[in-house]
Amino acid sequence: MIQALQFWLSLVLLIVIHEFGHFFWAKLFGVRVSRFYLFFNPGFTLFRAKKIEGKWQFRFFEKGRNKGDETKDEWDSFPETTEWGIGWLPLGGYCSVEGMIDERTFIDGLPSEPQTWEYRSKKLWQRMLIISGGVINNLVFALLIFGSVLFVWGKDYYLMSDFKNGFEFNRVAENTGFKDGDIPLMANGELLKKFDETSLRQILDAKNVSVIRDGDTITFNIKDSFAEEVLSSSRNSKELLISPILPFVVADFTESSVAKKAGLQIGDSIVSINQCQTSTFSALSKEVQKSAGQEISVLICRDKNFHTIKMTPDSTGKIGVYPYSYGRYYKHHHDEYSALSAIPAGISLGFERLVGYVSDFKYLFVEDGFKNLGGFKSIGSMYSPVWNWHHFWDFTAFLSLILFFMNFLPIPALDGGYFFFLLIELFTGKKPSDELLAKINMIGMILLFFLFIFSNVNDFIR
Repeated sequence: MIQALQFWLSLVLLIVIHEFGHFFWAKLFGVRVSRFYLFFNPGFTLFRAKKIEGKWQFRFFEKGRNKGDETKDEWDSFPETTEWGIGWLPLGGYCSVEGMIDERTFIDGLPSEPQTWEYRSKKLWQRMLIISGGVINNLVFALLIFGSVLFVWGKDYYLMSDFKNGFEFNRVAENTGFKDGDIPLMANGELLKKFDETSLRQILDAKNVSVIRDGDTITFNIKDSFAEEVLSSSRNSKELLISPILPFVVADFTESSVAKKAGLQIGDSIVSINQCQTSTFSALSKEVQKSAGQEISVLICRDKNFHTIKMTPDSTGKIGVYPYSYGRYYKHHHDEYSALSAIPAGISLGFERLVGYVSDFKYLFVEDGFKNLGGFKSIGSMYSPVWNWHHFWDFTAFLSLILFFMNFLPIPALDGGYFFFLLIELFTGKKPSDELLAKINMIGMILLFFLFIFSNVNDFIR
């Protein structure tokens, strides 16, 4: 529930920020905006408001009118003011710019001749700003939030050299040449300083990697299919490419924890499972998964005394235990930022995250790459299970960057699709016909609809 609330709060913020970008530039250039809605409202509207003759009017739970309905609403007599509303379908929002062919406006709904207050009557550079206003807002919002996060919380990070006990690797990495206990040093001859997403991308894209192993530096080549195999392994078995070696010490329990019911307590150190003599979290987790639905014998250390507890993992191979993170065992570094220094640092961090996301985007086009697409369930699972404002704002800013990039792709029905035709007009001097734009826009809407269905269904079948 906490994850869902955080997700929907982010969604509301990002929708309003994006659509207000279109609204701002449209109004600046004298273009009417008939509606500004949070969420879609097919069939009926939860709430709508409009300022008429200087006074606000409000309506609740009204049935929507069908296209072509000749029944006039009294609000229609005041087209120069914007209707603000909240729909019931939380899949996005919209800003209806008059004189623009989009998913809600069709050719037969426009006056025969462009009007001075319409989008289509404005100069090319003005239409470009109206179209790109949403993504501009997404980018600026993300950079401001990253800067604010750095100012309020600073930045915590770990160096590769901080993990003196080394790392554990998944099976794909082991087959490539990594061994548990290795400390990655270089990728393609470039030093890997921090343990972060940037270093992991460098490893995924590397032709050769150097590691510190038992005090020596070992260099080996990486096969071309390494990144694809890692992605496939992550999708199928949820294994991480690399993780710090950690002891399995109980930090907390899930609500329906098998381990808690069996008698485990916070602070217990799990030493072995079914006589598997290793105390690392990764190895012990694998042993638990092997015994899904079968009773296991868990040896724990509590107050320097050893105890054996019997329990049965659930059908997914889980016992409902959260371990302490590596922050408990390894030194971390912390940088503080003043209000002035947080601005350029936030911009730098934002573009670093954006470049990383764009770099990852290429993996959609490898074999089975689209199987990694996720919908609302996948996105929601990335939020903290407990309310964490630091993580909430950081992840919301990252989602804003994603919207900036995805919305500016030259795909029909997205902002980038409209902008692409404006570029054609810029270089050819010819404006595409409204009929052509309407047809291409409809094709784009159909494609996006199927992509939306695919990604959300994929959450439950992968």
